[in-house]
Amino acid sequence: MRVFRHLCATATSRVFLALLAAIALAPPLYAVSPEDGSADVPSAVNHPMPGRDQMLAGTPSTTPAHSHVGMFVADSRVLLKFPPQMRAHMLNNMRDHLATIDGILRALASDNYDGAAKLAVDHLGLDSPFSAACKPRPANAGAPAPRSMDEMMRMYMPARMRTIGLAMHTAASDFAVVAAHAAATHDSKAAVEALSRVTQNCVACHASYRLR
Repeated sequence: MRVFRHLCATATSRVFLALLAAIALAPPLYAVSPEDGSADVPSAVNHPMPGRDQMLAGTPSTTPAHSHVGMFVADSRVLLKFPPQMRAHMLNNMRDHLATIDGILRALASDNYDGAAKLAVDHLGLDSPFSAACKPRPANAGAPAPRSMDEMMRMYMPARMRTIGLAMHTAASDFAVVAAHAAATHDSKAAVEALSRVTQNCVACHASYRLR
């Protein structure tokens, strides 16, 4: 009996030592930072975000478009510090732009090319009221009224943002021409391609600037 107990104890010790050796030699699941003790997320779930230029070019990304749940992604866009009235005005304009593009898509889906063209002219084109802040001010135009929306737009909107906005409104006017022509040719591909040149500028602006 005493010999049996000795053999059991020896076998248990060997198993325990083997287990400890396996744990010591196993690769770590994650690395702990010595500075703050926080754990780095394993590389298998640390997906890089696709580049803006890649998205604008329509190039398929080899990485997921969304970050992993719980992963912090810093917002590197320029924060625009607009006065409250201007901020509300800009947000209202963008909601109208989005609703207009939705209406244009529904019109194209039903082969209503004239309706799509009219929406673009009235709400997005160079002659729409929404384009005023992006267009260069005429040389013979007087100074905008103090504290007016026109004055605030001129004072606080970055020049590059105005350039992107002007490109979007110009593309919308071009789309209206293509869509009107498609009413006779039924060339839906040309109309959709022209509309994509409008939304590319929307993407470029939102990828560069933020309001909060």
